[in-house]
Amino acid sequence: MELDELKENWQNQHINTSDIKFNRLLGVLQNNEYNPLNSFVKKNKKKLFLTLALLGIWTLNDIQQPKRLSNPLIWIATISIIVSLFFNLKNYMIINRMVSFDTSLKSNLETEIAALIQNRKNARLAGIIAIALLAVVIELMVTFNIPPLMPGWANTPVFFRILAYLSFVFLVYIWNRFYTQPKFENNIGHLKDLLEAMK
Repeated sequence: MELDELKENWQNQHINTSDIKFNRLLGVLQNNEYNPLNSFVKKNKKKLFLTLALLGIWTLNDIQQPKRLSNPLIWIATISIIVSLFFNLKNYMIINRMVSFDTSLKSNLETEIAALIQNRKNARLAGIIAIALLAVVIELMVTFNIPPLMPGWANTPVFFRILAYLSFVFLVYIWNRFYTQPKFENNIGHLKDLLEAMK
């Protein structure tokens, strides 16, 4: 009889300890002062609204100046803005799911962290494709003499045009490597610390 009571008490204590950890972690996520998701939420909300505003202004200019639509570069820029909006919206949705957890917190947090990392990789890949597509479109415009282009660009030697494209790619890499990626990894690191607290 005493053994059964001891076993029941131990099980209850284990459950209570798990509940305490769970409730503490929920408290951290719901506390704006210490919430590691807070900077993510603010940053992505700001990005989302800025991208929406940019798309709205861009679309309005297209409506007011229909001739712009004959320029392939305008289409590339429009598609790039829409793709950027897609990834920002996806990030925002993931983060909103993370701050509204009520059950299975640890497994959900692990899943959503992985989703954020994957979304980041996909966004970088989309950026590389957009840059490559831009270079290809510009070169096709030069080859087939499709207006409008920057003055003198068609007369610029191919070597210097390629050098310009590579320089742009290098600048984007530097910006990502030393600014955006460290900030992203810092935020992810805070989230992983929360997972450690659940162990």
